[in-house]
Amino acid sequence: NKMNLKLKVALLISLKNAISDHLPIGSNLVILDILIFVLAEYLHERPLTIKRLSLSLNLSHTGFRYHFKKLVDDDWINLSRLIKKSSDQRLRFITPSNKLISQIVLISNIINDQFEEIRKQKKTTDLSN
Repeated sequence: NKMNLKLKVALLISLKNAISDHLPIGSNLVILDILIFVLAEYLHERPLTIKRLSLSLNLSHTGFRYHFKKLVDDDWINLSRLIKKSSDQRLRFITPSNKLISQIVLISNIINDQFEEIRKQKKTTDLSN
């Protein structure tokens, strides 16, 4: 029904606004793709290298490098080497920064608040019908 669609569109708009306000996306979905992939691999505890990230996203090398460097420079993602001396020190691993994680928590809170508002509006609408 039309009221349910309005609520869903409102939620979608809130999600877009929250992402735009709290992540360095602008109008560039490449950055969002990089951040989501980094977060997903981190949450699944899969070590992520620059090479694997680049190949997984199927982006041009130049475009990927530009956005990736900016995310590292602006402290959205971290790069580190393995601590063991016997490991290949050329490999650098990617993890989300504390800054990224805190912004994801903030976005999640905004969306949860929006869900709660939708539930309240739906209850009110259901009661009035």
